[in-house]
Amino acid sequence: MRTWQYILRASLVYKWPLIAHAILNISISVTLPTLIALTQRSVFDSLTGHATAWFGIWELIGILVAFGVVATLQHTGSVVSYYYGAFNVRALLQRNIFAYIMSLPGYRALPHSSGEAVNRFRDDVQLIHDYLEDISNLLANGLLAVVGVVIMARISASLTFTVFVPLALIIVVAFYVRGVISRAR
Repeated sequence: MRTWQYILRASLVYKWPLIAHAILNISISVTLPTLIALTQRSVFDSLTGHATAWFGIWELIGILVAFGVVATLQHTGSVVSYYYGAFNVRALLQRNIFAYIMSLPGYRALPHSSGEAVNRFRDDVQLIHDYLEDISNLLANGLLAVVGVVIMARISASLTFTVFVPLALIIVVAFYVRGVISRAR
């Protein structure tokens, strides 16, 4: 079995905490900041007299306070779901590793030092869960980038183009140079 297949199977065992954490992570990283930014824009528009919202300044401030309360609840739920999923996935992986070691004959149980076995139990299991967390963060940050580009394009398409074309060129050049450097080693 390949590593990615094992990680996928391990994540499916405790999928609901991981899914809950991913949803909360996306809502914390994308939805809430976008709503707060749009509300702040309405606050500043109402101060200048160019308001498109029918709310007054105090209602908008109340909405921002409510967003703060929601953000606190979302962070709390995200932390709870993260640690619930993390501890359960780690415990499952450690139990499976230990069961495998105990199923081997005594002379083959630990082919390397006992310190390496301890590292496998502690560090490798942690890295697998961190990998699952990184996937969630990548999805959230990618969605935030898409939402940001859409909002920027609605404000000024030429400014968005001016900002993102050099950024895209830098990314392409960096990937090319990384390949050249790794071939030269």
